[in-house]
Amino acid sequence: MPDRLSPRVLALATILSSLLPILAPGAFGQTRSVEEGYVTTADGVRLFYRKAGSGSQTVIVPLGFMLFQDFQSLAKDRIMIFYDMRNRGHSDSLTDTSKISIQADVDDLEAVRRHFNAPKVSLIGESYLGMMVVLYATQHPEHVERIVQIGPVPRKFGTKYPPEYTAQDTDKIPDPAQMKNLERLRAEGFEKTHPREYCEQDWAVTRTMLVGNPVNAEKAGPGYCEFSNEWPTNLDKHFEASIGSIERLQIRDEDLARVTMPVLTIHGTRDRNAPYGSGREWAATLPDARLLTVEGAAHFPWLDNPALVFSSITDFLSGHWPVAAQKFFPHDESTVLASPAFTAQGAFLALVVTDLNASVRWYESNLGFREVKRGKSPRVAAETVILGGHNIFVELIYFEDRTLAKREVNDSAPVAGPMKTGAILGMTGFDSLARYLRNHGVELDIFQDKEMGVQSFIIRDNDGNIIQFFAPDK
Repeated sequence: MPDRLSPRVLALATILSSLLPILAPGAFGQTRSVEEGYVTTADGVRLFYRKAGSGSQTVIVPLGFMLFQDFQSLAKDRIMIFYDMRNRGHSDSLTDTSKISIQADVDDLEAVRRHFNAPKVSLIGESYLGMMVVLYATQHPEHVERIVQIGPVPRKFGTKYPPEYTAQDTDKIPDPAQMKNLERLRAEGFEKTHPREYCEQDWAVTRTMLVGNPVNAEKAGPGYCEFSNEWPTNLDKHFEASIGSIERLQIRDEDLARVTMPVLTIHGTRDRNAPYGSGREWAATLPDARLLTVEGAAHFPWLDNPALVFSSITDFLSGHWPVAAQKFFPHDESTVLASPAFTAQGAFLALVVTDLNASVRWYESNLGFREVKRGKSPRVAAETVILGGHNIFVELIYFEDRTLAKREVNDSAPVAGPMKTGAILGMTGFDSLARYLRNHGVELDIFQDKEMGVQSFIIRDNDGNIIQFFAPDK
């Protein structure tokens, strides 16, 4: 939560974090043994793999050298197979770049599936591999059970999205001064004379792109410069061939129509490598897809919010849609989606009570809530107490004048009981929802509570019920 929030709100965040801990990936179960080896492709390239876990479900994950450490915990009750793509990580290096393409990656994935004799598999693809696993499903739909895309690149290379669906800070992250220093080292030839050392310096700077919150950059680890395939002097050539093949790729609507299996698309709103709009587009386009928005996260969203990401993947692989995953639908040619982009980070409920202090004691002693703010609201002639806990705000309202005579507005409040409900959003979701509602003719005014450090707006549904949305104040 941003530093500008009041100490009381920060204290509330501490309470909430103790009730909904940010779990380390290992909290989902560690593997007991790991099998390692190589799969040889039809054109003779050896792909390094690691296999963990046991069970009736098989999940294949390319980019194993990056993802194994964090994702191996998913091997509880299932088989997880991680492999390094050709010319990456532990796998064979290639000097002939004509052998590097997204179609070659699809063929390699099929080689891995055949090697392990798995009739049906689930797939997890990160970044451009989120596109690759879908491309595989268009060609081998009979072998795919479920798909997880994480930060997938756009379906069509170079697609531009509205600013609210992009990170909007790529001019600041990575640090421009540090990037300029890397450019100087490269110009001086340091990249070629000291390829591993340059790789390590490059990773220390560019890994900040992978996380929404810079303090989480350390979670990305020290890098992968022990593999010569990952040295920039070699990796640049790989990406030139791989990205070139993606630029030429045309995925037709009729191809995607064959991807009928469930697809969970996970995307951070501050992804600087693949814009958030890309994830929204995939979720709107695929026949049975839902989007899990990770507010404030970047290209490696599990580093910013491991609890949400890993619990959602676990639910999905177990056959259930995560609660926070949203279904989107195509709208018209001018917009990707007809649904607003927001995921609630908490709930809000306002209750009218007959004895304010007695109600505060009841919620504190019975449900473990804590008082966040107490005050008066002359506008509605009421005393209020805001309680926090369990990722929920509860506002208790005691009206001093139940005849409405002293109120500036008639809010049709009950004598006792629920008065309004709502949700706590991130800033991106808050702005997107407000814009969406206004575009659909819903009247709303955004106001700030400086003491709480939040901004808010109130709307009414078709029956006049009050719904209020909150976000950190700008």
